[in-house]
Amino acid sequence: MLVERDEQIAKLTSWVSGAARPHGSTHGATHGAARGAILGSAPEDPSRPGRIAVISGPVASGKTVLLHRVLERTADSGVRLLSAVTSAAEQDIPFGVVEELLRDTTDTAGSLPLLGPAGAEDLVPAQTLMAFHARLAGLAAHGPVLIAIDDVQYADPQSLHCLRYALDRARGTGARLSLMVTRGPDAGASPPHVLEELLRQSAGLRLRLRPLSARGVEELLAHRAEEAPRTATGAPGPAHTARLASTLHAATGGNPLLVHSLLEDNAPRRRGADPAAGSFHPGERFLQNALFCVHRTGPDGLLVAQGIALLGSAAPLPLLARLVEAEERTVEEVVAALGEAGILQGVRFWHGSVRTAVLESLADDDVSLLRRRAARLLYEAGAAPVAVAAQLLGLGTALPEEDWAPGVLSDAAHTALASQRVGFAVRCLRLAELCSRDQRERLQLRASMAKFIWRVNPSAWARELRPLNAASQQGSLPVTESLRLVGDLLWNGWIDDAATAIQHALEGMPGNPDAALTAELRSVRLVLASTYPTLLDRLDSAFGPALESAESPELTAGDGVMAAMGALQGVLSAGPVRPADEELTERAERILSGTRLTEETHVTVRACLLALLYADRLGAATLWADRLLEEAAERDAPGWTAVMQAMRAHMALRRG
Repeated sequence: MLVERDEQIAKLTSWVSGAARPHGSTHGATHGAARGAILGSAPEDPSRPGRIAVISGPVASGKTVLLHRVLERTADSGVRLLSAVTSAAEQDIPFGVVEELLRDTTDTAGSLPLLGPAGAEDLVPAQTLMAFHARLAGLAAHGPVLIAIDDVQYADPQSLHCLRYALDRARGTGARLSLMVTRGPDAGASPPHVLEELLRQSAGLRLRLRPLSARGVEELLAHRAEEAPRTATGAPGPAHTARLASTLHAATGGNPLLVHSLLEDNAPRRRGADPAAGSFHPGERFLQNALFCVHRTGPDGLLVAQGIALLGSAAPLPLLARLVEAEERTVEEVVAALGEAGILQGVRFWHGSVRTAVLESLADDDVSLLRRRAARLLYEAGAAPVAVAAQLLGLGTALPEEDWAPGVLSDAAHTALASQRVGFAVRCLRLAELCSRDQRERLQLRASMAKFIWRVNPSAWARELRPLNAASQQGSLPVTESLRLVGDLLWNGWIDDAATAIQHALEGMPGNPDAALTAELRSVRLVLASTYPTLLDRLDSAFGPALESAESPELTAGDGVMAAMGALQGVLSAGPVRPADEELTERAERILSGTRLTEETHVTVRACLLALLYADRLGAATLWADRLLEEAAERDAPGWTAVMQAMRAHMALRRG
């Protein structure tokens, strides 16, 4: 079914039929239908010898179907037809097109000496040129001759020389000879010079097909509905057809081949009923034809498409050109051709499944090579860490070798957490740990990863802590990381290990600790005072010397976990609530009102909730717990949800 091609069919039919008339009226060039431009130049006499008509357009825009439709309509016009179909695989066969054109001309005497030297595109023997012209002239003596070639861009150069010579001679001798060809994109390739000379005619008919518009897709659906068997539900209404057409156009860019492929892939699901939401699922036929379109955009088509699939739509063309090692101009031409073919919209794939299929077309070794190169180019261009990390994560079993990789992966992990991409963050940190050459850096990455894993998979958390615990027991864990590990060890009931971690940290404390390290130490002491007082009794004498070397700042709501743990300790120390304790509970609520639930703050909010709970501010505690439960659910954090549910249960128990 051809839609939005009526004017092109009429124009070409008139052009072919005019060749059969010894004296025809002059035909001027007009401008075409909505989706095809008529690019004729000067007016020409239909009976003029050596005429040329060129049908061009993007891949799978219907050029071949249009050519066949016109030839069917003009089969009885009295024009002798010589046809050939070319292919990229046969482009290097000398005189292949000439032999195909003459295969059915046994009524003409004489053999054609096809003696061109192998590989000599511009050296076709004179006797071959003259013999080919004589054969065509013999046919034209009995009536007009039309040569039709599909995909002329794949014609061998020797045959193109013969055609150019014959057409030039026809203009001089009056032989009624015409040439009609389809020409696909040759983006990224340099077409033979003789092809440009052959098609560069001042008087000729040129049509360029464009993808279907959304209205054209709607017309196509209407025709299919008319031809389909009637069902109990009847034909879809105009509004529904328009919605389906819009969905199809958005998935295919109006490429007729892809539109038909998607419809055929979804025919079983649509039989007997309309898709409720107008969604179409890409099947094997659609993906195969999409890859076919990519391959047909030129020798660099697949490579450029693979580069875009790897880099994504944000990559600038210069960087894409460096990735695929091609000229910028070539990349621009290929991107334009892929856009016209309905594969790309700008540098974004019309359909995500096509991007996946293009990526899967890469061999494993090629994927690793391109991703490694893409990561380096993005890093050197100052791209966002998440973009660089995406390439590094795609290396498969290969590990990044660049010194900057662990740092970029760590930065990407923390950036990803801001948008709740916890799984991506964990993968970044795991890869960073594997490729880091620094033991201390690996331990820090492992500690960060353990926090993120607890958030999404609490049952796997303890397994991630064991390497950190082992390093702590050996005394090889940095002081800050040892102190941060204490709360995790206590949570899992590893009391003796926590005591050892504290002792190693205290032994490794510098003589004059900075404010950040002092804060960590005070935080650990507050945790012990409010949750494990017996352990604090064992270690309190060791805390004194370390804390005496630093000033004791006054706790405020802005001090985060220290302020929260201080409020909890104050409530527990006070016993039954007295008016003096209101400042502590007010501090806890102030902290809760200004704190979001994160890996760094979940200890803080838990301490504030416990302070409200043990102060018997159960109404406020319940309200805050419910809000935090909603926040944990929104972030898909099972670890946080479990803790908040336990807190909520504790509140219910205390209520009785």
